[in-house]
Amino acid sequence: AGHGGILIVQPVLMDASSTWGHRKAARPRWLRAILATNRHHARLHGHCVILRWQPTQPQLTKWQRRGCVKMDEKTCTRNNERENFNWEKHLMLYEYL
Repeated sequence: AGHGGILIVQPVLMDASSTWGHRKAARPRWLRAILATNRHHARLHGHCVILRWQPTQPQLTKWQRRGCVKMDEKTCTRNNERENFNWEKHLMLYEYL
């Protein structure tokens, strides 16, 4: 009774440039290995895993859009992607709690 576990929050988001795959293609072997390792560790130790494979929409904030006046949406999204993907982990925790 009362054995708390750890929550493993793992966003697996494909970048706008499709650097590591396409929407319908199989995930790369290295990514499947990471996911399998984390899944095994979580099961072994009674932890929970949250996996998000699509970023929250809309990705761009109002201030990011203002900074992209001379860009199309795709370019603006790509330019802000790294920062937004990093914040996705915090958003996942917020939504979980």
